[in-house]
Amino acid sequence: MLCPLHQAARPDEPVNDTPAPAPDTERRHRGRHVLPNTWQLCTSRTIEGRYDFSEFTEHDVKRVCGLVIVAMKRYRVQCAGLVLMSNHWHSLVKAPLARSISDFNRYVKAGIAKMVRAKRGGTGAIWDGRFHNLNLLDGASSLEKLRYLCEHAVRDGLVADPAQWPLANCIKALRGDLRIEGLARSRRGSGADAAFVPVYGRLTPLDGWATDSQGYRRVMNAMIDDIIEEYATQRTRARRAYEAAVAEAMAEGREPPRVSPQARGELVNRVEDQTFVPQHPKRSAYRACFMARGEDRAVRLREAMAQRRRDWGAYEVALHRLLTRPCEAVPELPVTCQWPTALSAAKGEPFAWASFMDIVHPGAAPGSDPPPAAAG
Repeated sequence: MLCPLHQAARPDEPVNDTPAPAPDTERRHRGRHVLPNTWQLCTSRTIEGRYDFSEFTEHDVKRVCGLVIVAMKRYRVQCAGLVLMSNHWHSLVKAPLARSISDFNRYVKAGIAKMVRAKRGGTGAIWDGRFHNLNLLDGASSLEKLRYLCEHAVRDGLVADPAQWPLANCIKALRGDLRIEGLARSRRGSGADAAFVPVYGRLTPLDGWATDSQGYRRVMNAMIDDIIEEYATQRTRARRAYEAAVAEAMAEGREPPRVSPQARGELVNRVEDQTFVPQHPKRSAYRACFMARGEDRAVRLREAMAQRRRDWGAYEVALHRLLTRPCEAVPELPVTCQWPTALSAAKGEPFAWASFMDIVHPGAAPGSDPPPAAAG
């Protein structure tokens, strides 16, 4: 039985084609669709929007970056940007295998969850379900979502410069040479006695910029400067409007209006309580699968939708074959579908391309970055 799909209402919007829930009582995983070698915006949120990461220290932030670096090298995933907010996480990644994106997110999310439990204690889940991915079908969409990552803390009125955000982010790397560094837990010791070793990685430029590092740096710096200027202008306008409203109220003998700090053009104090649960947690407006920009976006979205239907049709047929004739060879797997781990192993898909020891010793693994040279 094929997974039913929802049609998009407008061709210029991201396509929402999440399969409808199965009618039976058994819970089925959502059919995640990952195009190979295509940038994916991956998103995960905490349960109830709880601010589980708000108390992270500088050491914790380096550990988060270390998780990202190890996952990038272990599963051969390219990362163009990332941001960790107080209650959710975004990354812009791509990989040749659909499973690699899932492995990357699982590794990072599991590591962050362990950090939260070590700080707060208790047991149970931290994340609100599996991550959601959005296939970005062109360069304009990728650049738009990279800007979306960079402006997160500024848009929410928490900082004036995205580089001032204290949790893990990619601003410093994008302004520089794309190098990121972090800490990875060593195999020696455990708990409070665990040792950490430095690990180094590098962000991947968006498509079309791989051979022009200087040009990419100029574009990224211009984008970040534009973010700072845009939201500074918005705060100035809000402050002037609020001052005018206060002056008008006082002239009429009324109480000044009570509005939020953002409406007054002020920055918001960051909540640093990891048990805090917002009254209205932030949610995505839609559950999209594809996003495209440009004049031919409707054509590319229709082609992506058609390919998705074909792939998930083949997926359902292959699962039926394996259930009814388990002794036969594993059928050909659609490269865009995330298959169960057992089927991926039977197909021979590699679980990881680099061991942990290769990663924590820079230069040992292919593609790893050497540590920076000592000054002087």
